[in-house]
Amino acid sequence: MSFWKTLVVATSALALSGCATQAIEAPAPLTGPSLALDAFETGLSEATVSVGDIFVYDNPVERREIIAVGDHFVDYNYGPDSYAKETWSPILPRVRWVSPLSAGVRTLTKVSGALHPLAVGNQLSFVAETIRTRPGFTTENTWACEVQEQVSITVAAGAADTWQILCTVDGRDRVIYNYAPSIGGLVRMIYAVEGGDRIVRQLTGYASAANAAQADASESSGGE
Repeated sequence: MSFWKTLVVATSALALSGCATQAIEAPAPLTGPSLALDAFETGLSEATVSVGDIFVYDNPVERREIIAVGDHFVDYNYGPDSYAKETWSPILPRVRWVSPLSAGVRTLTKVSGALHPLAVGNQLSFVAETIRTRPGFTTENTWACEVQEQVSITVAAGAADTWQILCTVDGRDRVIYNYAPSIGGLVRMIYAVEGGDRIVRQLTGYASAANAAQADASESSGGE
């Protein structure tokens, strides 16, 4: 089976190429369940995001708000009553998720190589063992990823200097990730599933918690 506060920060550019962030309507944060997971070494010395950072994607529309950053893992909300956990590297598939329609846990095993620190030619392979409880089934997929190049692209949220990473799943399906170090997240994902349609997801909005805090501090001090 194939793998697959209203916040307006006027001073917070997308940190891509000076593109201003869009207003984002946020529900109250959801407290996700705790889960003991084995530490997954991504090659990163720290997380690339902070609590309160917001990423909005299209196709389908999804709004992610970082709610916790811990050792090796990051937690985020991605919709009403929807919670997920992923490793420090947003390039890797999430390892736990719970939503009204779907729930599951994924273990990454048989890891070889590393993508981070990112450099052209870096390779990573692993097996993703997934147990889904809604609906109930189990899959095992072999991933092989390689850092291809540094490339500047333009998405709905603005222009970005990115690292492009190609991953193949079971030697058939292909995923191209464009990761922007300036915001610590993905700005575009292209899914090419064997026998299926090509799907493109892109970043449409971003807000930095750090920039929001700076803006609040500046407003409190009278803009001095």
